[in-house]
Amino acid sequence: MKAALIRFERWFLNKEEYSDIDLLNVTYNLSIAEIKRQLTVNNIDTIIGEMWGDGWAYKHTNEWYTFLQKLEIQARKLGIKNFFLAVGQCHEYQEELDNRNLSYKIIKFHWPVQEIINSYRRLNKTDDIKPWNSNTGRFFFPGGFPARPKRIGMLSKFYDEGMLKNAEWSFFPPWTEDDKKWCRNYLKKYTDNNYKKFLKYCTRELDPVYKQIYQYSNMSGINLAKNKVFDQSWWSVVGYLDNKIYNNTSLSVINEGPGNDLRFLTEKLWLAIFNKHPFILLDSPERFQYCKDIGLRMFEDYVKVKDYGYIEDPEEQMNAVIENTKYFLENLQTNKDRIQEDITHNHKVFYKHVDHNKQQEEFLKQLVVGIDIHKYLEELYLGNYIDILKIK
Repeated sequence: MKAALIRFERWFLNKEEYSDIDLLNVTYNLSIAEIKRQLTVNNIDTIIGEMWGDGWAYKHTNEWYTFLQKLEIQARKLGIKNFFLAVGQCHEYQEELDNRNLSYKIIKFHWPVQEIINSYRRLNKTDDIKPWNSNTGRFFFPGGFPARPKRIGMLSKFYDEGMLKNAEWSFFPPWTEDDKKWCRNYLKKYTDNNYKKFLKYCTRELDPVYKQIYQYSNMSGINLAKNKVFDQSWWSVVGYLDNKIYNNTSLSVINEGPGNDLRFLTEKLWLAIFNKHPFILLDSPERFQYCKDIGLRMFEDYVKVKDYGYIEDPEEQMNAVIENTKYFLENLQTNKDRIQEDITHNHKVFYKHVDHNKQQEEFLKQLVVGIDIHKYLEELYLGNYIDILKIK
């Protein structure tokens, strides 16, 4: 087999409004054009659809499978015999592909893990990871887009309990009009004056590049290009956080990102594991169970409300996390030896994912022609696999 990488992943278009069909039509045309080029240049008989970042988490739709079918039919007419999908942030959907009589075989990468490794290497920080510091009495709550109950809501509970004096956290106040309305309505327990005080107190950046993160989520392709968002330094180190944050705290409280499929983890949790941190996962029961399914230890023996990960109601679960954070830190010294064992175990799970990626890289080396796969994967980062497409 002689294979070419074909980019199936397109995130943004350079117009204000577009449908998934628009996006898939453009992706189809660009993919067929690249297949024709690769047939001429490298005489390929195999294609590997690249889906490193978005993966299947947001593409498990009939429209997407129709796109894959249409592409396979046309590619076979051109002489392509073998079809793969190199996916990153996803659960394996091989059964679904087979049920739909599609020929694609999945090559699974744990891409958030790869981004972390790549980011720390780019900054020469891979060897800077320190042993767990159990003596700080402090916790870390990494923020993100605020308009979610378990983001701004959890932060407000920590704030009300006076717990932020013993914490590190990040938080950007809502910046779009819709998010401002949502957050204010959600925190209607505060008067206007107290709400302003809350936002002022809690607004905090982690590092100089962190502020760049929020821009891409609420911009169209036009504004992404106009503001040169993809030229900013954050894109090449998207999987990095200063390890001093972890050295100065003894626990992470983490709310993961959303998704249609909850059987994946983003850099938020993997960063804690990579930096040798115990954690409390404030998330859905499905994602909590997924962590266990892949072999992670969830530190349930060291908290007060042991079934907190399976609580469905967001408010009830956040209240349990308040109790658990206090209890974990208050009893940390008593449990530290056992906690350290679980940290070490989870760190090994992280590197099992790294080893898995290396095996997949070796597999790709045997297939792909025309590029150095190792160099390609080392240089691949978020800004490099997002395209702003033009629709006429």
